[in-house]
Amino acid sequence: CRLCARFCPTEALHFVADSQNFGLSFKAATCLDCGICAAACPENAVSFETRLSLAELVADNARWLVVGKLAACASCSNPVAVRGDNSGSPTYCFACRQNEGSPTSPKDPTGLMADLLKKTASDIC
Repeated sequence: CRLCARFCPTEALHFVADSQNFGLSFKAATCLDCGICAAACPENAVSFETRLSLAELVADNARWLVVGKLAACASCSNPVAVRGDNSGSPTYCFACRQNEGSPTSPKDPTGLMADLLKKTASDIC
């Protein structure tokens, strides 16, 4: 849904997509290790490596974390990542699976992401 990249304060995460494919890249040299990306992810898809090489920390290039296919949500038609072999079953975005409007993060005890989502609810996912 690109929330991790959307809220990354340094653009260490970068989301790209066309009508059928998506990719998420990471540039370690610009990451602050602030954890906002993990708090923003309603799917718990963001995790952290315990160690990165010195070469990766100072490199001026990004590496792809994930690439994949997109499909339209069967309910709202927003693009959503297809997991593995979809086998023709309907695909739903996080918000529609939760039967709610905008996605919110269950890992946000301080309300930071809820506040950010309210400010950008009109164009999320």
